[in-house]
Amino acid sequence: MAGMWAWSMPAQAAVAPPGSKDFNRLHAPDGRHIELDATTEFDRVPSPARVPFARFIETFDVSHGMWSPQRGIPRRLYGAGVKVAHAVDDANIALEFATSVVLGHLDLLAPGTTPADFELVANEVHNGVRSVGWQQTYRGVPVLGGQVSARFKGEHLNMVASEALPNVTLSNAGPSLPSETLVERARRSLVSDYGDDVTVREGAGDLAILPVSGADGRISFHQVVEVVLDVPSPTTRWSVYVESSTGAVIGRRQVLMFGEAPVRLRVPVRGTYGERMDTPARRLAIQPSGGTVGYSSPQGFFTVEGGGETVNLYATGQKVRITNEAGAPATDTRFVSTSSLNVWDESTVEFEDAQLSTYAHASIVDDLAASLDPDLPWIHTELLQANVNIDDICNAFSDGDTINFFRADETCENTGRLADVVYHEYGHSLHRQSLIPGVGSFEGALSEGYADFLAATITSDPGMGRGFFYSSEALRELDPVGYEWHWPEDTGEVHDEGRIIGGTLWDLRTQLSIEYGVTEGRELTNALFYDATRRASDIPTMYPEILVSDDDDGDLSNGTPNICLINSVFGAHGLFALDASFELPSILPSNGEDVEISIALDNPYPDCPVSLEGTLRYRLRGSTEAPTEVAMQSSPEGLLGAFPSQPANTVLNYQLEVAFSNGSTSTYPLNQQDPWYEVYFGEVTPIYCTTFTGDAVSEWTMTGTGGTVGWNIGTPTGAGGDPNGGFDDNFAMGTNLEGSYTPGYSGVATSPEINISGYDAVRLQYRRWLGVEDGFYDDARILVDGVTTVWRNVSGSDPYSGLHHRDSEWRFHDVDLSDFISSGTVNVGFALSSDFGLEYEGWTVDDLCIVGVGDVGSLCGNGVVESGETCDDGNTIPGDGCDAFCQEEDGNDDGNDDSNDDSNDDSNDDGGTGGTGDSGYAEGPLDLEGRGCGCHATPTAPRGMLWSALLVFGAAVGRRRRRSP
Repeated sequence: MAGMWAWSMPAQAAVAPPGSKDFNRLHAPDGRHIELDATTEFDRVPSPARVPFARFIETFDVSHGMWSPQRGIPRRLYGAGVKVAHAVDDANIALEFATSVVLGHLDLLAPGTTPADFELVANEVHNGVRSVGWQQTYRGVPVLGGQVSARFKGEHLNMVASEALPNVTLSNAGPSLPSETLVERARRSLVSDYGDDVTVREGAGDLAILPVSGADGRISFHQVVEVVLDVPSPTTRWSVYVESSTGAVIGRRQVLMFGEAPVRLRVPVRGTYGERMDTPARRLAIQPSGGTVGYSSPQGFFTVEGGGETVNLYATGQKVRITNEAGAPATDTRFVSTSSLNVWDESTVEFEDAQLSTYAHASIVDDLAASLDPDLPWIHTELLQANVNIDDICNAFSDGDTINFFRADETCENTGRLADVVYHEYGHSLHRQSLIPGVGSFEGALSEGYADFLAATITSDPGMGRGFFYSSEALRELDPVGYEWHWPEDTGEVHDEGRIIGGTLWDLRTQLSIEYGVTEGRELTNALFYDATRRASDIPTMYPEILVSDDDDGDLSNGTPNICLINSVFGAHGLFALDASFELPSILPSNGEDVEISIALDNPYPDCPVSLEGTLRYRLRGSTEAPTEVAMQSSPEGLLGAFPSQPANTVLNYQLEVAFSNGSTSTYPLNQQDPWYEVYFGEVTPIYCTTFTGDAVSEWTMTGTGGTVGWNIGTPTGAGGDPNGGFDDNFAMGTNLEGSYTPGYSGVATSPEINISGYDAVRLQYRRWLGVEDGFYDDARILVDGVTTVWRNVSGSDPYSGLHHRDSEWRFHDVDLSDFISSGTVNVGFALSSDFGLEYEGWTVDDLCIVGVGDVGSLCGNGVVESGETCDDGNTIPGDGCDAFCQEEDGNDDGNDDSNDDSNDDSNDDGGTGGTGDSGYAEGPLDLEGRGCGCHATPTAPRGMLWSALLVFGAAVGRRRRRSP
């Protein structure tokens, strides 16, 4: 291919211009945000990745991972990794080993690709970390944003990363339209918003593949060209992506990101509202009378003849070039003396003062950047271009190369006179220029936080942008009193979202300064943040990249020197989370006693002691009242809480929120569409139960159309999001137990006809593992008699809601069927219908029971074998071959464990349907939990169900589910 195609680097600034939002993010022509990776999950392997991940960890020691649920790939995998001698020092050793690990595991890192789809773009060492990166292509055309990479430190390959786009297929492929046609289509797409003043800055570029995330989460791919257009008022610049074969405008990205930000020869310390300082005129252009132009030293000194001479001073220099958009450059002719300070002061003239202030503060931040990276050519060999006094107001921007500042008006200061703004805009350019190709990525919100923190670490003030409104008011507070910006609650517009990582880095600086002293703590933070942002691709990936930077032995499995402090700081902002586990039976007695729940902490970092607090919330199912909240108490196991027992035939909803002392929180269950667990109170009588073994295969009717694989009974394989095995054994019923359901499928699994007459209430109780798209697209239902819907997945209010139902564990589900008692019999059906888009794991059902509540009337003991009965001898006396519930007894079992029993030891009987000697109860009704059914016939010995959320590299699971390493 002819050269690599790169994203146009957005111009960044402090805030968005009036009337605009979500800058630096890709939008559809209708304004919708269409970027990828709305969510990122820690240590939770997507089902399609489980098999290739298992192969990967055979050779790479993984401690933790960050995953993209949308792409189904690991964004970061890190730990002890693999020991590789001399890889940091020897580029060939590193490349050979990284190639075998990264390109040898593309089934995990980039499904649907081959090694030929990746072009090596980086093999570099920075601060002791060697990064090797490849850019993704498709049929020789670059895939925008697609990349895979590896990190070496010490003697270890300790991190592998992927931003690859799996399974690329073009929506429209064909010959390209003429360039002038594509350019005009791009221009016309902006004219309706901005008028005819739209001008073309750069014509149609090379072909590229643009991935687009739809509102439903599905990714489509388009072969596009980029056209860059300028809008004079309001000052904006757009990259418009036009499909090459159709001319359709697929998306556009605003690449001048603006900001209202305060900025500082004699120049403002922060802004013109406050004090001024005399700062060295570093490398300033100076022309002695009759001589040639030279430059002052980095400390602001220059040589004069004798004790002084007349010179011309220019507001530009050796490393920073100032262009005055309002006219001639600022100059000053004066006699300079070796015995005086020789201060150039233009504080009363806006346009001249803006030039001096921009120059002074750009030199300050440029010197800091040079100390952070002694090797970056952009800092050390290129001239920084700063354009000042642009004919616009209340803003400033960076386009990745230049920094640009607007004039003052009655509401806001000239941004070239504001120190924070100069530092901020420089930060955007530094971020763009320092990214390692094929390794890091430019992301708008991350860059906003980067630029805010850069300003804050220079001023030692978390209040960024003071002076913009002619006052000490901060434009953005990185450390607001009583609150921490938190992921994902505070995501949204990029400047606001950037406060999350900006605030995190500020807190890291604060804590490291306490740990090591102010100077060393500040310098360590600056080094960690700069190094990590070279390799990070967005805000969440900053956490693992900070670990790589902090590590001292190449082995991330044993932590880093500051792991406890880093976890605490990032956890407080939602960028790191610990795990907790708890257990509770799903059917409980209604005996008036409080029900206890205990929570245990799972801390993978034993050297970092962490305490936890918990809140238990509960309410009656269906209630619209606010839930009752109970603070959990410390216990030897972790936390202990209780909610009161409920009347019989009551369903309670509950949640658990766990707050860790490192600042992180987790709320269970992890399902945005069904965020409440259920628990049933009361004694029930089984009418029909199945664990989907034996007769269930013939009893259940399964029909379907439109798909290659539909309903079946067997062993779930874990593929496509399914569980690994059934709830309590290997068997379950589901829609395609070997992966996701197929597009355009419609099918139903229907139970046999079941007699439910004679009970006060009847309920369906079962275990569910359901993954289905938002009900706007795909429909999952429970039907009675094939007609009446008694439950269905939630449908969002519009096509863009994306409210998908994703169980991550076996969930107990209770459905009231009492309205159908009068009909005498029912059958229950599980139905699924899908559109032709996004597919998940579908239904997986196990341990299903239809149970009765109250008096069964004359059904059992009437001498007629009816539904749910295996015998009826005309009485309800056990010990005569037919027990009190009309179930055949096991041989000659008389209910006592004695010498007259059958050959089975009833004390261990796990499958009997007979007398009171069966395991699970004593002298009471049949315990179906002992048989593996999802319901409890008696509360005396309930079998608990364990939920453990966010297990290391595995979703939360029910008991007996195999854990990933």
